[in-house]
Amino acid sequence: MDNTEYNTPNKSDLSISLKQANILSVYFVIPVILMLILYLIVWGFDDTLNYILYLKTRANITWVIVSIVAGIIAHELLHGIAWMYFVSMAASGDALILCILRKVQKGKLVADHPTRAGCYVIE
Repeated sequence: MDNTEYNTPNKSDLSISLKQANILSVYFVIPVILMLILYLIVWGFDDTLNYILYLKTRANITWVIVSIVAGIIAHELLHGIAWMYFVSMAASGDALILCILRKVQKGKLVADHPTRAGCYVIE
């Protein structure tokens, strides 16, 4: 692709540093941590630990292994289906760029920023 279009004077830089992008991506992890804390509050840490220890018995280990293998297969199938229908829109970087672009006027040309997380808006 010809880079001359990026050198036009009427472009807006809507990007953030990669360091900032990594820091902001932490906010996507916070809901997962909150769900783990909520789970431990509802079910209790001791009960959860006892259940994990119960699963270690010889009779249950086979079912645990079968469940893990089945879970991995189901998990990867869900990834494939989601990727097929939603073209990786759940990626945190893409979501971040979409948030940055929410104020850009419809119909503007957008070019990926070569070194930072974000893009150029070509006027």
